[in-house]
Amino acid sequence: FAGSVGIGTTAPDTDLHVYNGSSGGSPYESTGLVVEHSGRASIQLLAPNSQDSYLFFGDANAGNRAYVGHYGSAQSPANLMVFYSAGDFGFSGGSVGIGTNGPASRLHVYTSGTTTPKLILQDTGGGAGLVNQIEFRHYTDGRVQAYIKDEILSGWPTKLHFGTANSSNAPTTKMTIDGV
Repeated sequence: FAGSVGIGTTAPDTDLHVYNGSSGGSPYESTGLVVEHSGRASIQLLAPNSQDSYLFFGDANAGNRAYVGHYGSAQSPANLMVFYSAGDFGFSGGSVGIGTNGPASRLHVYTSGTTTPKLILQDTGGGAGLVNQIEFRHYTDGRVQAYIKDEILSGWPTKLHFGTANSSNAPTTKMTIDGV
C-alpha cells in the first residue's frame, strides 16, 4: 500500500490523518500520524486493570529512548504514572527541572523575576498531630540519617524539628524551634 490514508478526510496531510473537523493548525513537517479535531483532540490507550499502557519514543538505536506509561488499577502501585527518559527529554540525566530545561541538581526549582521559588509539602488531612518531613537517607540501605519535620499542635502552633541518626541508627531530635 502506497500513499497517505485519511479517516474523515479525502485530503490527508500526513501518512495517516484522522480528521474530525479543522483545528486551524498544520502538522509538523515530519509527522506521520495526525489526530485532528475542531474541539478536543485525544488519543486513548486502553488495557485491562492488571496491565499497563505505554507510549514509547525511540530512534534507530533503541525503540525505548523515552516513554510515558500508566500502571493499571490492579497493579502495584495502582494507577501510577511513569515518565522515563534515557536522555535529555525534559528530565535531564535523571534530574527534574521545574521552571528550567537544564536542572543543575536532582531537583532544581527555578523562577525568574521577582517570584520566590518554593518547595511546598502539604498533607490532605486536618488537625493536630500532622507532620510534613524531609528526610536525608543513607545511600546503601535507605535508613534515615537526618530529617527536618514540622509538627502541628492543637490550636495550630507549629514546632520545627531537626534531627540526625544516633549510634543505633535511629533518628533523634537534636533541635526544636517552638512556634508557641
